[in-house]
Amino acid sequence: MDEQLPRRTLRQWREKVYFETQEEFAQRLGVHETAISLWETGRRHPRLRTRRIIAERLGLKPQQIIFEGDEE
Repeated sequence: MDEQLPRRTLRQWREKVYFETQEEFAQRLGVHETAISLWETGRRHPRLRTRRIIAERLGLKPQQIIFEGDEE
């Protein structure tokens, strides 16, 4: 297992690390702004493949991103 990697919600990565709006973050990830909103509120969850792409584009490992409703 990896050493203690920092884990944050998608919203925390966006606000505290990248300092971006949902629109800017969506552009970085190549998705629609609405998707970011849905993922951050837990109303929708990205597919596993999409989670991997998000992590890759952010320079993270998938397990570093916590989505609302995920079990710890």
